[in-house]
Amino acid sequence: MTINLNKNSKKPVWATLITLSIVGLLFAFTTSFVSADDHILYVDADATAGSNTGDSWANAFTDLQSALAVAEAGDEIWVADGVYKPSVGADPGDPRTVTFELIEGVKIYGGFAGSEVSIDDRDWEANLTILSGDIDNNDLNVATNNGITQKSEYVDGANAYTVVTGNEAITYTNATVLDGFTVTGGQTFGSASGGNEGNAKADGAGIRFVDYASPILRNLHVIGHKSTDDGGGIFFRHFNDPVFDNVTVENSFATDFGAGIFMFDDNNPTFKNVSIINTYGQYAGGVYIHDRNTINIVNFYACGNFNEFKDPNGFGNSGTTLSIGSNNDVEITNAAFAANYATENGSAIRMTGSNVVDITNTTIAGNQSSATDISVPNPGGAIFAREPGNTLNIANSIIWGNSTTYGWGEGGQPTVNATYSIIGNGAAPEGVGNIAAPSSPFSTDPTSGADATWGTDDDTCGNLLPQITSVAVNAGSTAAVPADTLDLDNDADTTEAVPFDLIQMNRVSGSDVDMGAYEVFIPPLSQTISFTSPDNNSEVPLGGTIDLVATASSGLAVTFDSLTPEVCTVSGTELTIIDFGSCSVQANQAGNSQYAPAEGVTHTLTVSKREQTITFPAPDGLADAEAGDTFTLMATADSGLAVTYTSNSPSVCTVSGNTLEIIEQGICRIQADQAGNDEWAEAPSKVLTIFVGQPTLRTFLPVVTK
Repeated sequence: MTINLNKNSKKPVWATLITLSIVGLLFAFTTSFVSADDHILYVDADATAGSNTGDSWANAFTDLQSALAVAEAGDEIWVADGVYKPSVGADPGDPRTVTFELIEGVKIYGGFAGSEVSIDDRDWEANLTILSGDIDNNDLNVATNNGITQKSEYVDGANAYTVVTGNEAITYTNATVLDGFTVTGGQTFGSASGGNEGNAKADGAGIRFVDYASPILRNLHVIGHKSTDDGGGIFFRHFNDPVFDNVTVENSFATDFGAGIFMFDDNNPTFKNVSIINTYGQYAGGVYIHDRNTINIVNFYACGNFNEFKDPNGFGNSGTTLSIGSNNDVEITNAAFAANYATENGSAIRMTGSNVVDITNTTIAGNQSSATDISVPNPGGAIFAREPGNTLNIANSIIWGNSTTYGWGEGGQPTVNATYSIIGNGAAPEGVGNIAAPSSPFSTDPTSGADATWGTDDDTCGNLLPQITSVAVNAGSTAAVPADTLDLDNDADTTEAVPFDLIQMNRVSGSDVDMGAYEVFIPPLSQTISFTSPDNNSEVPLGGTIDLVATASSGLAVTFDSLTPEVCTVSGTELTIIDFGSCSVQANQAGNSQYAPAEGVTHTLTVSKREQTITFPAPDGLADAEAGDTFTLMATADSGLAVTYTSNSPSVCTVSGNTLEIIEQGICRIQADQAGNDEWAEAPSKVLTIFVGQPTLRTFLPVVTK
């Protein structure tokens, strides 16, 4: 999955939007629509040659509205690339009420080419599947942008009030999924005055749910919407637990609060890989969270968001990027807030009262506020608390290069507990592990662009990856990294520490975690192994041992492994011979945070039986031997094993055991052998030659030959 991380390099993040349209369009061809056993309805705008019954890609519906009309809980809808516009609305007299209404329990997937047989086969980034509210076909520049309304100011004419909606009378669960779509071109009308947040015509131009809705919104690019009240991109009101997974909201506008995402009261959403880019709200751009919400945010990127006016309801009530009301619990991990601009207060985070906000491994840089209200004790600030009772717990984070760090209202400064962080451009704040950073810790800083004015289109978000030489590198506390409750690596282990940083790099790549949202990858040092060849083991018996000696240039301990455990085994640094054959031993060093693993070094030795020899002395008296004489043979092997004898000339002499008997005159040859055993190899034979009854040769007797 991808996440937008740079204002100047935006890779769309798509969404699976399903338009659930329950209308009296009963599909007349009941015999031809998809079998109940299939549970997949196919939609492809280009499938004009088939029967359009939805039972296959060849016979796909050509519009999403038809699939929604017949879908039931448990079904999936697969949508091929193309532009799809809603055609069914709540008010037939008002064409702008048309919308794709989601169905509880139906999963809608976009991003198909139109031939896939598995969800895993699709490429939702390449196959743009667009749900557009440009029902009158006159938004600006859509023809050159694949049918996408790229900016809120490009919305023109009478667009659909909301592109994708949830039915207010339905409770939606996580079984409802919208995955792999671009949602664009919604435009609301009027305002939701009198506390009527969720007004069907005023709030939530891109996606709107009201109460008790917990869909999964995944792989979505929500772009180019205009709301005349709250929630330019996405709107939720009360008691919702939605999952935002790999969602980007970009270039959307709200006249009131939450130009990107609006969450009102008593919600429990999760934000995983969410980007908010270039949203514009009159009182609050970015994300607006009202009261009594519990929010877990992991991997969050916000750049170039803007609010224009001070809220008339009172000083410090508006802000940009993440605006938080009262009594909220917010956990933020791996987040980057860059080059966001607030006309009033809180360019990165704005709070009213009694909130608890935990901020870990987060970077807040280049955020600006122009607030100068003299009634505010400390106006402006990257982080602003309007009322008392707010608590900020900050760990492993960098807050640097903002117009000011903190701002607060008349209630006084919030409680700030900071550890292992850089906060401000000056001295280190009080707290364990905090450090100063008088110079920039980043690869490049956010800038106000060529016009030198923050809050304009040429602002840049910078590269907030710490420099390799930055004081932030390895300066955090690994113990402070929170648990992976949202399972970033999809390994079903939610108790381990968060494994990745904001761009999916290992969260800890050095001796300790880095401060900020990004982990610097420092290439490890190389190392080599010097391995002394084991001694020749020809004299080592089975079960015998050899000490292994090796060192690494890093000074780290070397380990040994037998590659031939059937011949030899290793325990620690001791090699044990257990059988004959070829014994291979490898020395290894696995490396650590500083050193790369060393290339293994292998030594091989042959494990063979011990050699032995035979000594075969001639018995006394052989020089005068005659027929009928007997002698005792006394050959020995240096192994100590018993020697056996054989007469090679039985007509002249015979052997029984170790007794030699002369039969007649001639040449007598006696052979001595030792066959060996599990330890000793067979000895070379020795032959004793005796000349019996041949006096002329006795001068040369006896003779022992091999």
